[in-house]
Amino acid sequence: MATDINDPQVTLLRQCGAVMSCGRLMGSLRVYKGAGETDRRHLRGVLVQTCTGCHWTKFPAGPYKFVDAEQLVLRILNSGLVRHNGTLLRPPSPVAAMLPLTQAGRIDCANLPCYTKGGVRTQGSKSCIEFKCKLCCSNAALEATANRIGHPWCNTHSQVAATERQMVQMAGPVLEAPIPSLPMVLDPPHPSTSSSDTDFAIDPQLLALSTSTPLALPPMCPIPMFIPSSSPPVASQRSSPTPISSLSVSRGSGRSLDQPLNPLWADVRNQATSSYH
Repeated sequence: MATDINDPQVTLLRQCGAVMSCGRLMGSLRVYKGAGETDRRHLRGVLVQTCTGCHWTKFPAGPYKFVDAEQLVLRILNSGLVRHNGTLLRPPSPVAAMLPLTQAGRIDCANLPCYTKGGVRTQGSKSCIEFKCKLCCSNAALEATANRIGHPWCNTHSQVAATERQMVQMAGPVLEAPIPSLPMVLDPPHPSTSSSDTDFAIDPQLLALSTSTPLALPPMCPIPMFIPSSSPPVASQRSSPTPISSLSVSRGSGRSLDQPLNPLWADVRNQATSSYH
């Protein structure tokens, strides 16, 4: 059976569809497990709908791999909510009734290329969900997990079941690697030609003047030192406080604080001005 890409068209029955219908309601769509008699194991993975009264059963589609059939049932029952496209439906694994028996009670592994070192077909397990040996069952579960595909539960080989949706949730979103931070490189300041008040430009002539011809600075003026007198301080007599209203404020003639500019500073200023122009 080839792998189908599109979901089959399944028409759900509301009432019993048998020839002698009992008129009872049909049960919900489900996947046949094939866990009963050996002659029905080949129906595992078939979509079925059974009457709740006379147990008449309809097989709308299948068989498929059991986990794929379960997802197909969910898509059919929720077709009005979510539309799924491009979902694969894999064929079922070979069942024990269809495998050649080499001896009484023995079946070969469902994985046909599985052989022992001596060239003999590896023995499968009848209680395995896919009738495989332990190694093939474990490899099938690992391959399904890596491809984010659901796989059935196998109690014999301790393989936990997982659906396709759980595989996607376990994988999580793809995280992009952060962009490595680049070191910040500052460009050297360039002389500005703008005459705006907010621009702080350095004139090349002044820069060359400050690096080539050092300016001669005038000597610093001596700081006057206060020398206390040798006479003892006169003790002030404490007098009664005078009201503020009776005090007369006398304002003397102010002394100008302007001082003549040192000739050396004037020469430095003239030299800088002439070099700038």
